[in-house]
Amino acid sequence: MDSVSHYCFSYLVCRGTGTAPTAKVGLAAAGIALLPDLDFLLLPVLPELARFAFHRGPSHSLFIAVAMGLLLSPILSRWLGLRWPRAFLLCALAWASHIFLDMCTGFGVALWWPFSHARVSFDLLFVVDPLATLPLLVACVWDACANWKLSVGRRRVALLGLLLWSVYAAVSFSIRTTLEREFLAELDRRGHAVLDIHLEPTPFNNQLWYLCGKTDEGFVITYRSIWDGKRWERLTTLPQIQEPLADFAIPPLEKKMTVVLEDWFTCRFVNPDQLHVVDLRLGKRYGWEDDDAPFLFVYRLQNIGSSETRWSMEKPANRYNFGRLKSLFARMMGSIPNQRLEPMPMPEDSSFGTNRKPLLAETSETNR
Repeated sequence: MDSVSHYCFSYLVCRGTGTAPTAKVGLAAAGIALLPDLDFLLLPVLPELARFAFHRGPSHSLFIAVAMGLLLSPILSRWLGLRWPRAFLLCALAWASHIFLDMCTGFGVALWWPFSHARVSFDLLFVVDPLATLPLLVACVWDACANWKLSVGRRRVALLGLLLWSVYAAVSFSIRTTLEREFLAELDRRGHAVLDIHLEPTPFNNQLWYLCGKTDEGFVITYRSIWDGKRWERLTTLPQIQEPLADFAIPPLEKKMTVVLEDWFTCRFVNPDQLHVVDLRLGKRYGWEDDDAPFLFVYRLQNIGSSETRWSMEKPANRYNFGRLKSLFARMMGSIPNQRLEPMPMPEDSSFGTNRKPLLAETSETNR
């Protein structure tokens, strides 16, 4: 989630549980909750293999939350005038609340690092969702202003803010469950043997979702709003080609990518020395309106020798603007573009699993 949400959520958690007895202590705890996202500062000095999926990795582990509580509690105890057990609980809880909020998004966290790099995610919220952040922000400011001069602040406002956020998260869970059931029924109606399903909210809302189904034939992706009714966007199929990763990447990188991406990826060759690994979990940028939209997460592997493989992230060149946001809002309300409603057979894409250059529609700007 964004930094504002992390700050306010951790403040309310520490205040609502009574771990932070005053607003000033709550603000200090909220500042601690921002520390896990500073892991990106270490990226330039890490070995190339360690940089893969490092963000939301070690710093977002429960074990690190406990370790940071032990490390920072003496400082907090002296600075805030708290007893050591309360200072430890305050730090660990603030750190853990950051982890929990990130678990609500699709990218997830490495909750059990160092024992596993696997991501744990609830897939309930987009990383920036104003409707999820607003009650947290209002409650945080309200509680801080109301309790600033009190030696033991009242917790009602903090608990109310957490309750409102919980209601929004529960609504997202209900929507996700409903769309999952509808998607399963639609795939079954079309004769697909479904192995697994992944759902992800689109930017800034919980009304429109990206749907990805794993079948015997490969992957089936589409977008669906809770206001679509009986209408469906065209379903797009992609092949499940994962074998090239094991043949192309060196074992440590291949193993780590397989654990982090699980089975939600497919591969395509750009040329004999370059492979794209497409992460299918988070969908495409503007995919609800544009068939040619690039996937959000594409990893480029470059073979530079018999025993060395370099990787980099492909970054979509297009950005959000007023027109895009207007289109997104219309699609949230169930307005499916006509071209997305018309059934069109998916053309064979020879870029997947071959040595040919991928279609221009699938390419994206390299993040250098």
